[in-house]
Amino acid sequence: MSQKCPECGLFNPPDAGRCDCGYDFVSKSVKSSYLLAHVLKKRGGEARIIDEMSRSKIRTGILLLVLSALVTGGSLLLGGNVYFWGGATMVGALLLYRGLRQRAGQTLDSETRRELMR
Repeated sequence: MSQKCPECGLFNPPDAGRCDCGYDFVSKSVKSSYLLAHVLKKRGGEARIIDEMSRSKIRTGILLLVLSALVTGGSLLLGGNVYFWGGATMVGALLLYRGLRQRAGQTLDSETRRELMR
């Protein structure tokens, strides 16, 4: 009979010691994931992935901030009405912050770990 992981809900073979998400059935605690270690090795290591992901987040964040500034400034100059793209500004600032934090800390955040596990 298979055993269900209490952390992610994945069904595992009865003799499995650890789930793909990292849950250890013996110690009943979350440890590093075998699947994540395999993906990291396959994609060139954790440092390379951190660099790629943080660069992508920083680039997208700056792009959204510049785009929202252009729309706001252009609408003010052309028509006198100000159109503010609050959503683009907030998402851009959040992505920029996450990318800079990830690069400075040299660690994978939980969102990136979930993305790599898919």
